[in-house]
Amino acid sequence: MTLKEESLADDTSYATEESRHITRGIGSLTIQNLATSALGFVFLAVLLRLLPNLDYGIYSAMAVSVGIAAVIAPMGLQYAAAKYLSDTDDRIELRSRANKILTLSFLTSATATAAFILLANSLSLFFTKSPAWTEAFDVGGLWLFSSSMGSVVQGTVQGLKKYTALAGMLFVARTVMVFFTIIALVISHNLLVTFYAWIIYFTILILWSIRVLFADLGKAPRFENAHSSQSLSYKDLLRYSVPLGIAGIFFVLTTEVDLVVVGGDLNPSALGIYNTAVTISNVLNFVLITPLVTALLPEASFREKNPSEISNGMRLAIRFVVLSVLPASFLVAAVSPQLLELFSGGALYQLGSEPLEIIAIFYVFFAVQYVVYSILQAKGRTIQVFAISGFTAASIFGLSLVLVPQFGLVGAAVARSMTAIVGMVVALYIGRSFLSNLDKWTFYVKALLAAAIPFSVDFTLTSFVSDKSWTIVPFTLIGAGIFLACLSLFKVLNDEDKTFFYGAMPSSIRKKLQFLSR
Repeated sequence: MTLKEESLADDTSYATEESRHITRGIGSLTIQNLATSALGFVFLAVLLRLLPNLDYGIYSAMAVSVGIAAVIAPMGLQYAAAKYLSDTDDRIELRSRANKILTLSFLTSATATAAFILLANSLSLFFTKSPAWTEAFDVGGLWLFSSSMGSVVQGTVQGLKKYTALAGMLFVARTVMVFFTIIALVISHNLLVTFYAWIIYFTILILWSIRVLFADLGKAPRFENAHSSQSLSYKDLLRYSVPLGIAGIFFVLTTEVDLVVVGGDLNPSALGIYNTAVTISNVLNFVLITPLVTALLPEASFREKNPSEISNGMRLAIRFVVLSVLPASFLVAAVSPQLLELFSGGALYQLGSEPLEIIAIFYVFFAVQYVVYSILQAKGRTIQVFAISGFTAASIFGLSLVLVPQFGLVGAAVARSMTAIVGMVVALYIGRSFLSNLDKWTFYVKALLAAAIPFSVDFTLTSFVSDKSWTIVPFTLIGAGIFLACLSLFKVLNDEDKTFFYGAMPSSIRKKLQFLSR
């Protein structure tokens, strides 16, 4: 074997090992996230059914405000944790980095919380046109602090590649949160219960993550080699995290600006309806995209010196998006009236049906954008990340200001969807150096057809047969059956897909899926 052939064989071996590691991580997180997301849906249903529409609108305003502030507060330190705790095996240095990250995050989170409380009255006036809800926004400050710290400590667990532990703590925290909310709302019907529920959720994550950190790093010696060539300073951390934090602000605006415009231009009730549609569509993020990115970012950071592995990881991630997010988003769009009825139980929230259809159909564009965005984060390409975030934030802000006053909730959904397309195009252009190893175009065409055909069937059934909530199960089964048949007919899946599916499914189900590879 020649030297060139040996090198090629080594590259292939590395790529294969990376594929296995990433698919195992994604599979584990995806399956465990299904249960967590199911609990999230229970939480949504509880709020919609036990809170008046106005109160849920106030909750939505708080969720939007805290969601934006919680990205500003840690200033990108969650990304620094995922990156810098994954690229060294020196346990002394790991503990030093973890201490510095947590110290900085406490200071930035506390500062952001104080600012949020000072702005509570202004936020109440903006969203509710009244100062009466200022106290609620004050409590939101505690929600913000716990959320900010929670994201950073989760980043440390992510950086240590403790994927199963991360999924487990998310599930337990969400379970406690849901049970607390149900009991407290049945007893008191107090809106503030929803805020305390989130505080409990993030507190559990913080304590559990710290426990994982101590268990993993506690055996390191209690002294540090100050002359280590790997030593990371506060300045290094801030140099990496601050640009990403600023980019993160722009990025979260791309998912929240339309909600802000709806809340400011319309009223809390309309905001509650639109937020319900957005929340339901976000299950695609929680179940599919979040596990993918959680495993992808530290793996890409660890292998950042090997371009072929990064390119292969990008290919796997986009392939995963096309085979999972695309059909799932089409299903959500096809049964959107049923989903809204299932969770809300009232006719008022059906006003969000059309916005949900629009958002779900175009959700795959956001997913691809987010994959490229995460790879750029892992590579430390802060300027490129900033460019994607800034461009998409400007797009959705301009589109929302134009479309929401004229078309209301539908205009907001169109603005969100158009921005997802623009963001994907910009992200693919900026990250084009990582796209040299993509699958052939025929794969994407066949995968699109395999997802579009069952969507057409389910959408027709919803439109002309029944849109009652009980039809979700039969329509989903029909759509899933047609989708699997199309995968087999068009010969879409390959060995890597089987590795993922077989690793994610119980053994009894694996045997039933063998026909897909024939």
